[in-house]
Amino acid sequence: MTSLPEVIIGDLTVHSFKKTCQSGKKSAAGLDGWTDADEGREGTDALNPNDTPVDSFEIVIPGTSVGLGAWDLIGMFGGIPVFAWLAFGFVTRNTRCSRFEQELENANSREELEGVALRWEFSLMLRMIGPHQGIRLERIRSELDDRFENAENLMLSEELEPMTEVDQTPLVEDKEKMVPEISTGPAIETEADQIDANGYHWLIHEGVQWYRTENESPWFRFEN
Repeated sequence: MTSLPEVIIGDLTVHSFKKTCQSGKKSAAGLDGWTDADEGREGTDALNPNDTPVDSFEIVIPGTSVGLGAWDLIGMFGGIPVFAWLAFGFVTRNTRCSRFEQELENANSREELEGVALRWEFSLMLRMIGPHQGIRLERIRSELDDRFENAENLMLSEELEPMTEVDQTPLVEDKEKMVPEISTGPAIETEADQIDANGYHWLIHEGVQWYRTENESPWFRFEN
């Protein structure tokens, strides 16, 4: 009989100790500032005061119930400037391309062309002009560069000679061959070979027939 109370008392003592421990754990969970429901939702241990959810940064828009977290603010601070930059480049790219074209047309050397090309390539990298505009500018630059190159080759070529030193004798000789011979005709004092019934004087000179009306008049070539 003496052992039974001891068993009963020991059992009560154990139960009393368990209740004390459980009560201590509950009070510790309430001291960390988080409810069991919040810790269960965040996946932390509600019975461990050192295991609590992370208190994130959040801004509430005044006059509303909308809150902006840290990632929302990062997206806004990064996305809004990029969008504004792209919109500005899209609106002004035509004017900027026209200015580059004018600078290319006004260039006076190949070095100036390269300087303009470097500036529009930088603008293309920053999306301030479109790819099709970059292709157009490159085509214009290539055409102008070819013109400057040809001009430099003409000035530096040693094979060109001044026009005053060109022998033009063959050209003159060819022209002389094409000039028909001019016959001067017989002299006025040359006597006629015959006189016809109408009083015309006739003469054959160098195989050509000539005529005149009086003795003192010049000879005229007879055309059939």
